[in-house]
Amino acid sequence: MGVTKDLVTGVWVGGEDRSIHFRTSNLGEGSKTALPVYGLFMERIYKDKDLGYTMGRFPGPTVKISKKYNCTTVLPKAEPDSTQLDLNLDILDLSEFLQ
Repeated sequence: MGVTKDLVTGVWVGGEDRSIHFRTSNLGEGSKTALPVYGLFMERIYKDKDLGYTMGRFPGPTVKISKKYNCTTVLPKAEPDSTQLDLNLDILDLSEFLQ
């Protein structure tokens, strides 16, 4: 889902038949499949001035908001993943330099 100040857009990539799968989950993630489609769509939307959509900040509220919200998100500190490092070394073939 993509949300701008003027438009809400959803992009779904996949197959209706449950037997259809991506070779790896990495290839099927939204950032690899749906996000590029959304990006190209939004570029065309913003290029077509006749549509009237423009980039910009969301407008401020038009009514007084009396409730206080604490929207901070504290993410847990990521633990180092040694398997990811091993995978990167295999891909880059730097292992000969680390022996």
